[in-house]
Amino acid sequence: MPSRKRISLTVATLLVAGVLGGPPSQAHAGAGSCAQPLSSGASPVASDCLFILKAAVGSATCTKPCICSPKGNTPPRASDALLCLYKSVGTPTALDCPCGVPDYQATKYEFDPATDIPDPLIRSRYVATDYLGAFSQDQDASVADWTAGWTVELHGNHTIWHPASGGTLNGAEPSADGVCPPGTTDTGDTALPAGFTGTMDVCQLPARELGDLTLTNDNVYRTASSASAGTLIGDGDAPGSTEASVTNASLTVEPGTLILGDVGENLIVTRGSKVFINGTKNDPVSMNSLQQWNDWLSGGTGEGDRRSWGGFVVTGFATANFCNNPITCDATIEGISLPIYYGGTNDADNSGVITYLEVSNPGYEIPPVGSGNDLNGITLYTVGYPTIISYVQSNHSGDDAFEMFGGKVVVDHAVATGAQDDNLDSDVGYLGGYQFVVVKQFSDKGDKGIESDNGPATQAYQGLTPVSRPNYVNTTILNAANAVSDNPVSLGMRTWTGINAWNGLATGAERAAIRTENGSLTQRAGVLSDPDDGLMTIHNWAINSTGSTNGDFNGSAPDNDTDLGTWYFADPNNRSIASGLGLNDFGFPPQVP
Repeated sequence: MPSRKRISLTVATLLVAGVLGGPPSQAHAGAGSCAQPLSSGASPVASDCLFILKAAVGSATCTKPCICSPKGNTPPRASDALLCLYKSVGTPTALDCPCGVPDYQATKYEFDPATDIPDPLIRSRYVATDYLGAFSQDQDASVADWTAGWTVELHGNHTIWHPASGGTLNGAEPSADGVCPPGTTDTGDTALPAGFTGTMDVCQLPARELGDLTLTNDNVYRTASSASAGTLIGDGDAPGSTEASVTNASLTVEPGTLILGDVGENLIVTRGSKVFINGTKNDPVSMNSLQQWNDWLSGGTGEGDRRSWGGFVVTGFATANFCNNPITCDATIEGISLPIYYGGTNDADNSGVITYLEVSNPGYEIPPVGSGNDLNGITLYTVGYPTIISYVQSNHSGDDAFEMFGGKVVVDHAVATGAQDDNLDSDVGYLGGYQFVVVKQFSDKGDKGIESDNGPATQAYQGLTPVSRPNYVNTTILNAANAVSDNPVSLGMRTWTGINAWNGLATGAERAAIRTENGSLTQRAGVLSDPDDGLMTIHNWAINSTGSTNGDFNGSAPDNDTDLGTWYFADPNNRSIASGLGLNDFGFPPQVP
């Protein structure tokens, strides 16, 4: 074992070699845990100790000072570097970084997709983490906050669109030239809202596109009129369609493109066709309502109203639990006047790539009001697992933010804000999932953070397979109290469903943090006694509710609240947390309101 004298000399050597001679530097503190501002292994290494020493003498900045203070007090001192060095060379040493309680980033919260995602076909879409919620707590906020710059309603802004700095427009001042992409029709010009200069052509999309349509970002686009279902890409919406019979159309959208829809209008990618939405963090693609655009042009905030257009839909040939062959797999989607069919048997069906997309004010309801025949913000019907969907937001939806019907598509870096109903909804055998998700309800309306179903409660879906079992990883759910919610819960499991949830944080639900209905637990034999039976797992979660009568748990008959709580706490890393914690306690970077 090295002597303390020898270690002290080593620290002096590091000081002379590294601190006095180098310029100030920065690091994203917390690549690992206590005393590891640079590394992420089981214990500190010499480079961590050198960095702590630099921080102690002002030659470096530890962006999370507690990580650089293993003696238990900030700011870092040279003695912290010495303690780090003891640990790095194997000397038995206790580290006590004052990072606060609760600390939701630790090895006990490790998630490993190789073992924790049941389906090997989708494991590659997940990454290993060791923290609860959507954001790493041990990184500088400017790095940890992946929502900054491209989302709305998380940073005090009501609209995100601006003329593109890349693609065809490439930062030039927009100037309408009467030229629209082939397949679209020029319907006139529009001036840009306050804060921008220039004009853009308004190009009408076709009612149906059977070729390859590219939307350049030097125009504004309108979906087809509500006399049809809006704009359909491809012809896979017909009953009995197969992968061999459909036209393989495609839609490509440049970064920074704005697409507007009116009441009853939608943008729908049908089975067998592909969509390539190429948004970037600087230039996200935005889909919004014509009403919102006109309000913005006239000096309004640009926030817009829910249900002021239809929504964005992708359908595929992947499986659902109501069919066994391509013909009987046909089912019609919701919220469209015309019948649009979806379903198939190929979970490897590929519907394209979607990155940096923001969808606002969708969810139009077909009259009569209250019928429930409406669309969501982003709806994916039997979409296959090769489809890539990353950095997407559904904002201010009149129904759900996201809803999945069957399929195995996985979504990463998803944001749901202000949905009138549920936020992450799944149905009819959905086996994909999400990683890195923020759910933020508004105070006027909102229902469940997560709702998982195996099918309608009025139909015999109990015995149908595959059983819906979505995978939710690194999810932060912020419910909001409101007077119109019928089931204000964070995690809701209904109608004989399963769930596989890891590394989550949920707070603020009025009724319960976790609620089961229609036998979602007890009609799956053994779930309550065995959380690892492969059907219902909630691991590494921290929850609380404002639940005036139900508390954190609400199990409807034949479940009960006590059994549900016992089942939840069977995982030693699951916990309830106190009310009144600030957003930063839930992993939100400081700048997120």
